[in-house]
Formats: sequence, structure tokens, C-alpha cells
Amino acid sequence: ILLLKRASLWFEREKHDDAKADFERAFALEPDSPDALCHRGQMRILQSENGAAVEDLRRAVSLDPESVLARVQLGMALHRSGAASEARQTFEAAERAFSKSADVLNYFGEVLVEANEFDLAEVKFRAALEVSDSRYALAHVNLGVLQLHVRQDLDGAVENCKRAIAADPLCETAHVHM
Repeated sequence: ILLLKRASLWFEREKHDDAKADFERAFALEPDSPDALCHRGQMRILQSENGAAVEDLRRAVSLDPESVLARVQLGMALHRSGAASEARQTFEAAERAFSKSADVLNYFGEVLVEANEFDLAEVKFRAALEVSDSRYALAHVNLGVLQLHVRQDLDGAVENCKRAIAADPLCETAHVHM
């Protein structure tokens, strides 16, 4: 776990070689670590290595089917690699398995926005807020962005960003969109 956390810190500091070295150390200690696969998959998504990310995340899900994070990241990696139908199926399966996960609902909504399915995306964002008692800041932001760009509702967008900041004062995405 410490190697994975340090790898994430290296990556945030744009020391990618150091991050990769820590992942290799983690795999040397535990070759079939679903956590290491999931975190490396996330890093690979951020580096636009979507094919490699999909491989890591498929394996992470097969080793730990109860990992919400691995399922969400697999759906996002598939989406970014152009496998829209499979990404959607992955999110639908994740939603069935984890119906109370705000992460699953929110990121499924993001994929739906990119597919121009705005009404269904709004349903997912609102469901994410419902299951989180309105404490999931990113869903507020996503609703606001949807209201602004699709519905041209500036007041509604600002109100949602304010709700996001109230839910999480450190939500950088909310501050950026404000």
C-alpha cells in the first residue's frame, strides 16, 4: 500500500519514472495485486495509454470484482479508448452491482454527457446526489455544467457550484467552474 501511495505522489509531481519504479516494486512483492493494477491503470489513463489501462483494469476487476474503483476506471478507460458500447455495458453492470455508489452513478453520467444523452446523464447525477445525501460535490458540478451548456441556465449552474463548494470546500473542480 505504501508503494502505491508513493507512486501516486510521484505521478502527481510528474516524476513518472519514479512512479513506474514503485509500481514494479509493488508487483514484485505481490504480482496479482488488484490494488496495484487498479492504480497503475488509473495512471495509464492519465497518460493516454488507454489500451494498457484497459488490460490492467480488466485484470483488477477479475481479481477483485467488489472493487468499485476498478469498475469505474475500467468503464472510463474503455470509453476513452473508443469502446463506447462496452464502456456503457461496464457502467450498467457496475450500477447493478453497486446501485448505491455515487462514484458509479456520477462517472456513468459523465460518459452519458459525452454520448449526448443529457437527460439520462442528469438522472445519474441526481441519483449520485440522492445516494450521497447531496454530499457528492462532483455530481453538483456536473449538474451545473450540464445546466449551463445544455440548458443555458447560468443561475442553475452557479447554484450547483455553490452546492458543490458547500458539500466540499476543497473541491477544486467546483472552484474552477465558478
